[in-house]
Amino acid sequence: MPWQSYNTQTGVTTNYNGNTPDSGVASTSAGSSGNSGNQQNQILNLAAMSQYSPSQYTRQANGAVILNAGVTPIAGTTRTIGSGSTGSNGVPYGATPITNPAGLQGLTESQIYRDPSGRIYKLSTSGSDQIIATDPFLSEQMKDPTLKAWFDTITDESLKAKYLGNLKALEASIEAGKVLNPNIELTPDEIRELEHQASDFIDPYYNEQIDSWKQDLQISLDRLQEDYNNTIAQEEGIFKDELSNQANAEADAGLAFSSGRGVRLNKKITEENQQLSDLATSKARSAQDLGIQAERALGSRAVSRLGYNFGVGNYSASEGGLSRTGSRSLFSPGNLSGSIANEQATSRTTRANQLISDARANRVLDYNLLTR
Repeated sequence: MPWQSYNTQTGVTTNYNGNTPDSGVASTSAGSSGNSGNQQNQILNLAAMSQYSPSQYTRQANGAVILNAGVTPIAGTTRTIGSGSTGSNGVPYGATPITNPAGLQGLTESQIYRDPSGRIYKLSTSGSDQIIATDPFLSEQMKDPTLKAWFDTITDESLKAKYLGNLKALEASIEAGKVLNPNIELTPDEIRELEHQASDFIDPYYNEQIDSWKQDLQISLDRLQEDYNNTIAQEEGIFKDELSNQANAEADAGLAFSSGRGVRLNKKITEENQQLSDLATSKARSAQDLGIQAERALGSRAVSRLGYNFGVGNYSASEGGLSRTGSRSLFSPGNLSGSIANEQATSRTTRANQLISDARANRVLDYNLLTR
C-alpha cells in the first residue's frame, strides 16, 4: 500500500508504492542447502523450529535462531538474511513511520527509531510491542498475518504479556528437544472415557443433594399425612359428640320424632362435610406445594419415579360418623428438568470439557527427545 517516509538527513519526504523497501523477504527453496557466503537461513517460527533438532540451529545473542551451516533448510521454514543480521528488517515491532516533520513534534530521541537510510519511525509505547521489538524471534512470529490479527484483538496488555511469555516457554521447550505434536485430537472412545471420569467426579456431590431432597420430601409428606389423620380422628370425635348432644337435646325437648329434627340433623351433617372438604383442600394444597418445590429441584421425571403420595383422603360425614370416600390430590408432575439436574448436567459438561482440553494440551508437546 502507498506510504511516505521523512528523511532527516536530506529533509525530503519520499512517496513509496506497494511494500516498504525493507519489508520484502526472499524465501528459501527446498533445494537450497545450508548458509552460503554472507547469507544465513533464519528459522521463521516455532512450528518451523520444531522440525529441526536443537543441534541443527544456533541462537544468536540478539535472539534470532539461525540454521547451522551445512543443514539443508526445509521448505517454508526459513528465510534468507545477511550475515550478522538481527533477523528483522531493523525496524522495531509496532513502530510506525513518520511521514512529515510535524510528526516529530513532542517526541524525544528515545521515542523514535532511525533506520540506516535516515527514515524515522515512532516507537510503540505498548508494553507487549516493546517485548516483541526486543526479541527477533517473537518479531518473526508476528509476521504471520493471522497470528498478528488475532493478537491485535487483545486489548488487555497483561493478557498479551502472558501470551508472549507462554510463547517463549514453548520456544524453550522446543529448543530443549521437545517437538510439537500435531496429533492432539482424541478418539471417540477417549472422549467417552473422559466424560465418564467427569461423571464419576461430579455425580456423587449432586446425588447426595438429590438423596437429601428425597428424604426431606418423604418426611414432610409423612408428617403432613400424620397430621391430617390426627385432625380427622379428632374431628370425628367432636362430630360424634355434637350429634349425640344434639340428639339428647332433641329428646329432652320432646322433638325426637318431630319433622324439624331431620332438617336440623341434615344441616349439621352438611356443615361437617363442608368443614371436612376445607380441611382436605388445605392439606392437599400443602402437599401440592411440596410437590412443586421437589419438581423444580429434582425434575418432573425424577419426582414421578419416586412414587410418593401427594394426595390426602376425602371423608364424608353421616349420622353414623365419618367415612373415607376416596382421595384428593392437587399435584401432578409436569415437564420440568429440575435445577439440581440442570446444574449436574452443566457441571458434567464443564468438567468433561476441561478434561478434554487438558488432554489435548498435554499432547501439544511430545516429551520424547528428537532422534534425528
